[in-house]
Amino acid sequence: MTDNNDNDPDIGFNRFALDVEWQRQVDLVSFYSVRQADSKKELDEAKERLEIVIANVARDMRASPADYGLGIKASETAIKTALPTVESHMDARREVRECQYRVDLLAGKMRGLSERGNGLGDNVRLHLAGYFAQPSLPMSPSSKELEKALSKEKEMTEKSRRKHSREESS
Repeated sequence: MTDNNDNDPDIGFNRFALDVEWQRQVDLVSFYSVRQADSKKELDEAKERLEIVIANVARDMRASPADYGLGIKASETAIKTALPTVESHMDARREVRECQYRVDLLAGKMRGLSERGNGLGDNVRLHLAGYFAQPSLPMSPSSKELEKALSKEKEMTEKSRRKHSREESS
C-alpha cells in the first residue's frame, strides 16, 4: 500500500519500503533545498533589477517630464504616481512576483517534505512496535480455538471471583 498525495508524488511514501523512503527523503530535501536557495537568489536579483528600473525611469522622468505626461517639472509625488504605468517598471514588478511565487512554492514543498519526514518517523515507530504485524490468530478461528479462548476467559473470571470473595471474608 502506498500513501500518496494526489498533488505531489514527492510527498507520498511507501510504508512497506521505509528504508528506501528514508534514503529518498534525504535526497529530496537536498534537491529542494538547493532549488529553494536558487529561487531566493533569483528573487533578490529581480528586486535589485526593479530598483535599478525605478531609479532609471525616475531619472528619465526628471530629465524629460513632458515625455511621461508630467508637464514641465516633475515632482516626486508625480513620479511615484506615474512610475507604475511605465512598461519597464511593470515588467520588473511582474518578474519579482513570479520569483516570489516560486520561492513560496518551494517553501511549501519544504514544509511538505518536513511533514513527510515526520510521517516516515511515525511509520518507523509503528513498525517497530509491531503495528503492521500480521495477526497471530487466524481471522476466523476454528471452533476448538474459540472453545479454548472461552474456557480460558471463564477460568480467569472464576479466579478473579474467588480472589474477591476471599478478600471480602477477611
